[in-house]
Amino acid sequence: PHAPVVMVTAHMDSVVGAPGANDNASGTALAMELARVLRKHGSGVELRFAFFGSEERGLLGSRHYVNQLSDEEADRIIGVFNADMVATSYENVTHLYAMTVDGQPNRVADAAVEAGKRLGKPVALGRFGSSDHVPFHQRGIPAALFIWMRVDSWDPLIYDIEKVYHTPMDTIAENISPERMQTALEVIGSAVFEVIRQPVPVREPWRKAG
Repeated sequence: PHAPVVMVTAHMDSVVGAPGANDNASGTALAMELARVLRKHGSGVELRFAFFGSEERGLLGSRHYVNQLSDEEADRIIGVFNADMVATSYENVTHLYAMTVDGQPNRVADAAVEAGKRLGKPVALGRFGSSDHVPFHQRGIPAALFIWMRVDSWDPLIYDIEKVYHTPMDTIAENISPERMQTALEVIGSAVFEVIRQPVPVREPWRKAG
């Protein structure tokens, strides 16, 4: 009950009229596959998988989850890997990104960037909100969003998401790249494994007061 916790999260909802193959059946499937692969990891870390509803309505599921955590429970969580839109076939995207709310590196993003280097599949660090990593960040918990995207090199707030985002064309046939899904699985899975293999103690000094 006092072990460090690493979380892998995804949201299960879509919007009206969109089948949601990439946004976000892809992230849900990734989290389920990592649960299957890592279920016998044998480390002293609790590996927790969470599937949220109502992300598209204002992060309602993840906000509720984070808000109901006691301070002691929140302090146990040392990293959150949030998978959202991890398999698009949109040709203009350039990288799998580890997005933090403030654009600054943290334990989760760093682990993914290093995993990408080991695997020869580069991961870029970026700044982006609007997904389920936000409530964790606001609680002082290291978290990152994983998403395929193109970000303007001159302005990190200018980005390009797939053109079929929130449309009826977000289907498996029209908007899923097995190769990008595989890359996301390998990178995030490797990063999660490294974090649970070498956990940090809870109650580190970066934890926000209150």
